[in-house]
Amino acid sequence: SVSKMVVNVEGGGSREEQARKAITLLKKTNELIAMDPPDLRSARAEFQATLDRDPKNVEVRRAFGCFLHGAGHREDSKAQFERALALDPTSAEVICSFSALLLSGSTDGEPGPSKEDLSQAQSLLNRCLQSHPEDKKARDLLSSMPSKEYDVGMLSPRDKGADTGQVQADHKESKGLQVTARGFEERKEDG
Repeated sequence: SVSKMVVNVEGGGSREEQARKAITLLKKTNELIAMDPPDLRSARAEFQATLDRDPKNVEVRRAFGCFLHGAGHREDSKAQFERALALDPTSAEVICSFSALLLSGSTDGEPGPSKEDLSQAQSLLNRCLQSHPEDKKARDLLSSMPSKEYDVGMLSPRDKGADTGQVQADHKESKGLQVTARGFEERKEDG
């Protein structure tokens, strides 16, 4: 049974209200992204305008972080996830989205995630599972991490695919805003 969680997250409204606002925004930005060519500048402006009006909306911050990562703005994405976690440190949705970013690799030309990103993702996912022991996404992300003391560089290409490929595939799915919108609806049912 799914119970509705109505929690006021630092003045940003209930999680349900925040998710509704985020879904409405995602529908609007999806139209901009679906244009040929995609209007990413206007989509980014929509996210920013919404956050200017509602800076404590964790769900919009998370969606903006996913959008920014998908648009290739890793550091801006990371900053949005960090702000969302500051507002709601136990949000499984934010932790999983942020961890997927960290596990997707760096932009410094090195293959795979850095040792620091792996360590941060592991710490976040372990923290998530302390608060939400049944969270399947957090368990899946954690179990797909390289197990050899974060030595991704030592893995063969086949092993890299086995250990990190699923995380990257999961993240590629989460980068699309339409998938992100579905994610809000699915995550709401998960608890």
